[in-house]
Amino acid sequence: MSKAGRFFRVSFVLVCALLLLASGGFAAETTASPDVAPEGSVSDQTMTDPERVLAKVGDVEIKVKDVEEVIASLDPQRAAFFNSPLGRGKVVEQLINRNLFYLYGKELKVDQGDEFKSELEKIRREMMSHFALQKALDEIKISDEEIKKYYDEHKAEFVVPESIRASHILVASEDKAKEIVKEIKDGKITFEAAAVEYSSCPSKEASGDLGFFGKGQMVPEFENAAFALKKDGDMSDPVQSQFGWHIIRLTERKDSTQKPLDEVKEQIRQIIAGERQRKVYEDKLAELKKTYKVQTF
Repeated sequence: MSKAGRFFRVSFVLVCALLLLASGGFAAETTASPDVAPEGSVSDQTMTDPERVLAKVGDVEIKVKDVEEVIASLDPQRAAFFNSPLGRGKVVEQLINRNLFYLYGKELKVDQGDEFKSELEKIRREMMSHFALQKALDEIKISDEEIKKYYDEHKAEFVVPESIRASHILVASEDKAKEIVKEIKDGKITFEAAAVEYSSCPSKEASGDLGFFGKGQMVPEFENAAFALKKDGDMSDPVQSQFGWHIIRLTERKDSTQKPLDEVKEQIRQIIAGERQRKVYEDKLAELKKTYKVQTF
């Protein structure tokens, strides 16, 4: 939909939403018993048929699909708010109100006024421009061969980087960290138990487990020490960072892997489409500037 067309539809929707949100009665109604279908509500079962007529204003029918279109135009929070039996009933009410003013406008012949005709012409121009551009873009086709060629030439873009899973114990001083390391090495306490007992990091609740992380996600001092560990179970010497002193243990390492073509096929299609659309747009503009005289003042 064009900007102008979307403006009129969304403008109504926003006004409708604001009216409903400002209505003190609606919030109260939503707390009614779920076993009772309030007057004016639209049930989930009713919404199964898009062509079902929910109301008529004169000869104008208001259908399920009209309500769905309004709700789809809202931001997710408001959409969730109105996608309920009571909320849909309020949307129907506002659609009725809009159509009442539409019929009143016909009676007043507002469409015969110069201002109306001027605004209508602006909308027509905007929609003509939009549909003409869309027609040019719709001609873009992307084959599976093109997708595979892009994948083969840009494999580095589709790599899952190396990651590790590690646990740590965070304390305030180097001496305390060395003391804990000795206790662990001497078998007096397990790493997990030491994390629970000594660590000041919230990860102590998970025995120090930090889960998987890749390079660039941790502070450099921590990252360098963690990725330097070679084997599962290896433990670092105390490492200082801006947060304190860490004792790090490697749990698991995942090497970098190449994502298969099937997994990234649609992503590549969008990449190629974006590039192609920009080129089509620029080429069509250049062509049109030769066809139609353009003057700037």
